[in-house]
Amino acid sequence: MNYHLKGFKPACGDQDFCFPQEAATLNLRGNGFNPGVLLSAEIIPEFQPFVSYAHSMRAPNTQEVFYSQEGGNSMNPFLKEEKSQTWQVGFNSFKPDLIFEGDQFNMKALWFHTKIKDYITSKPYLLCRPRSNAELAWCLMNDDVWDKEFPEFMRKSYMYVNEPHDVNLRGYELQANYDAGIVYSTLSYTKETGDQPNSIAKVADFSAGDFTELPDYYVTLDSGVRLLDEKLTVGTTITWTGPSKRIGVESIVDNDGNALKDKYEKQPTIIDLYTDYEVNKNFKLMMTVNNITNKNYSDALNRANSTAIMEERGKNNATARGRTYMIGGQVRF
Repeated sequence: MNYHLKGFKPACGDQDFCFPQEAATLNLRGNGFNPGVLLSAEIIPEFQPFVSYAHSMRAPNTQEVFYSQEGGNSMNPFLKEEKSQTWQVGFNSFKPDLIFEGDQFNMKALWFHTKIKDYITSKPYLLCRPRSNAELAWCLMNDDVWDKEFPEFMRKSYMYVNEPHDVNLRGYELQANYDAGIVYSTLSYTKETGDQPNSIAKVADFSAGDFTELPDYYVTLDSGVRLLDEKLTVGTTITWTGPSKRIGVESIVDNDGNALKDKYEKQPTIIDLYTDYEVNKNFKLMMTVNNITNKNYSDALNRANSTAIMEERGKNNATARGRTYMIGGQVRF
């Protein structure tokens, strides 16, 4: 992978110190390999273990390098790419004719661990613009300045930087599927924990980032029946969401400059219904009823959870759809 990011950085103010101080064209370049390897074995159909390793790289994007909250003061000409290492260990299981002749049972279980070096996140900084030695001394001596009301010669600035500590994401996934033709069911479970910092840009007044921390766990059950020579499918999807978090509505940070998070209210169980009918090989009719119980809830990863000035929008500022009906068709030639 090779990347080249080029753009204009305006000059910093006379009382500000940044690099380069003058207006300049920033050129960021980088390259790397993204190798991966997978080893697996079929000991018996019911137990097929595997292990995989992957190394990947993510280049900084334009928004991160040329973040313009404070003009040139918020732009980082030294932002590096993220590099991650991911391990997966698990097994697949396959069992035909489990209950009836012709049915099939599949299961997959895995554990994963991702370590990210130079994780890209945004943090707040205070720009001191002293007009006298006394004001300079105030800047240098007030370690608890974040808890004080800023004087007019102080200004807050946000900048995307590389996290100095490695970020770790780990968890496990389990999926089981049973299909007997006329009936089917798939159960999936995902649990993930991580220590990624919460970017301050997510709570900035113009919200330049998304909240990406997954809920503690997800459970989904998809079950249904196939009728009329399997031309008609009727099914339901049930989703359970574990404890989750959202951007703190007060838009404040901890001592490390990371935006604080709030616990979300308990999420209800969401039930969706769906059906489709294959009229012929070229035409299919489909219908879904989402959130059939019409629950009032907020999707844990809804983008609106990182919108600006959330304290003015109430506790449930990003509610998902209520009961929703959708009808459609599919034509193939």
